[in-house]
Amino acid sequence: MPEKLLLSELSLDELQIVSETAESTVREEIFSKVLSKFVDDLAIVVGIDSSNHTLIDIEVELRLSSLLREIDVETLVDDAIEHGFRSAEAKAKEILACRSKK
Repeated sequence: MPEKLLLSELSLDELQIVSETAESTVREEIFSKVLSKFVDDLAIVVGIDSSNHTLIDIEVELRLSSLLREIDVETLVDDAIEHGFRSAEAKAKEILACRSKK
């Protein structure tokens, strides 16, 4: 689920920071709900297209231990991705606000 943000003013280094923030937030959200020992596989990819209106895309592949049958993986991933989008947007706004103060 891509999220459009107006980030075309950010440098490549700043876009990298936004991407890392989103990835970290997704990871933290998942591990706040599931102990790491029950995560068999986790892959998080954050893509950013900085042309015109920046497009952020977060993809998550999560496989949990078969012992955790009661956890809805799809809902967990969707919630984590939503948190990732919000943190990316907040980080971008923070960077732009700090830049405008200079």
